[in-house]
Amino acid sequence: MLFRSKGHEVYEFDINTKELIWNSEDYQQNLSKNLPSKLDYVFHIGALANTFEFSEQDLFNYNVNSIIEILKICSRKNAKLIFISSAATYGNFGKLSPYGESKLAAEKIIENQSEIPTRIFRLFNVYGFNEIPKNNMKSLISSLVIEEITQGTMTIWNLHGEYGNGLQSRDFIFVDDVVRVLGS
Repeated sequence: MLFRSKGHEVYEFDINTKELIWNSEDYQQNLSKNLPSKLDYVFHIGALANTFEFSEQDLFNYNVNSIIEILKICSRKNAKLIFISSAATYGNFGKLSPYGESKLAAEKIIENQSEIPTRIFRLFNVYGFNEIPKNNMKSLISSLVIEEITQGTMTIWNLHGEYGNGLQSRDFIFVDDVVRVLGS
């Protein structure tokens, strides 16, 4: 809404995650046909993250292949790329999750090309309204809100799943603040 309110034309595309159709030629051709001949920016803000729903290999291939195709679109449409990465690229205690590995690989692909102007944002703990918790893929904020609503309490825990002492710290950013930064 922010971009539209500033008079920008916005084109939104999503993927059919059930079938992992990104790699199909039909999808890519339809995507290109539905875009104008020139774009100013492409914001790549999505990725598969849930290894409960997808295999680690599918997740990696999908996330890495999508950035390759997005770079091709940016090249054809003369667009700058804004890529939303993740704090998962730092890993937990030196070990990357499959999601973190795929985001880091995508970053490397972006960094190893010089044709397309790019910016990479590594976001930490984005939260906001309409967040839908799914399996273990919910944020701390949504977990605390759900616990408060359903049980009347909020429990803080540490990275090992044990109850923490309340002294842990994390950085959080509200989704509207992310949009505001990206729109500036």
